[in-house]
Amino acid sequence: MRRLIPVFAVVVFLAQPAFTFADGLLLRLPEDGTRAKYSLDLSEGGQAMSGSLEIRSVGKEDVDGKACRWIEMTMEGPGNVTLKLLVPEEELKLGGSPLHKASKVYLDQGLGSGPDEITDPNSPLLGPFPAFLSAPATTEKLEESTLTTDAGEFECQGFKTQQTFKQGDQTIEVTSETRFSDTQEAAFGTVEFAMEFKLDNGRSGTVTVKLTETGDDAKPKLEIKSDDDGE
Repeated sequence: MRRLIPVFAVVVFLAQPAFTFADGLLLRLPEDGTRAKYSLDLSEGGQAMSGSLEIRSVGKEDVDGKACRWIEMTMEGPGNVTLKLLVPEEELKLGGSPLHKASKVYLDQGLGSGPDEITDPNSPLLGPFPAFLSAPATTEKLEESTLTTDAGEFECQGFKTQQTFKQGDQTIEVTSETRFSDTQEAAFGTVEFAMEFKLDNGRSGTVTVKLTETGDDAKPKLEIKSDDDGE
């Protein structure tokens, strides 16, 4: 478990504000109540780790006249962490930036203390979630392909990104590929997301998520008290 921390810390660099971000895993807007589960595989330093990631649409709310969705993302296996954010529906699509445009963000680190509000989208507490909610906007289109996962067979479009980032004194080179399908069966759109990273100190690794299951029975894991609720 101790080896997970360096991998997740590396992924945080994707949220640095010096770059323009868009996309991530949320590439289309399904009906509220939709959930999508992914396998989650990480490797770094010759060690491999596995878990799962589930995305859920668990409510609607208007903010300043904009229709918004409550989105939850729960990562299990490497820890048990849930992120919950209120995002304008217009950002839940290809080209959107859900994390940086969210009006509310909460994080439950699975320590029993309940969710904490996150006001800085670049907070290191977010771990790998910025990578799942944003990606560099400069992309190269990939050829269409057919992917078969536990969730079914998908005709996918794709894009590839190659970027060099700075995080503190480290330079990090990243190559990421996203395969997505604009179909109801693909729920939030992403079928597979794969990222390779390399630091200038020689460390390197990969992060891969692959769609395994979808459903229309999503339930919220975190209950957030409304500002209008009494004590």
